[in-house]
Amino acid sequence: MTHRSYGKSELAQLYNPHLSISAARRKLMQWIHLQPQLMDALHRSGFSDSMHTFTPYQVMHTASCHARLVRSSWMTVSVDEDWHTDETD
Repeated sequence: MTHRSYGKSELAQLYNPHLSISAARRKLMQWIHLQPQLMDALHRSGFSDSMHTFTPYQVMHTASCHARLVRSSWMTVSVDEDWHTDETD
């Protein structure tokens, strides 16, 4: 993802390409509202729900928060649960 401005729908489609544009936009905004640190950073940068564009700074914060959540959720998955094989002797 390059550091540039993204429309709300455009950014939402990058995170949820399998959803329709409106569903992806709703999902992105729901996810953002569930991240208090991200919401705080976005509001400090002038963000409001009625805006249609994310600035490069807002995109950077959103991507950074998403990456941290993906890493932390991946690290909590048990390898035994994830890679269990049925071996018979």
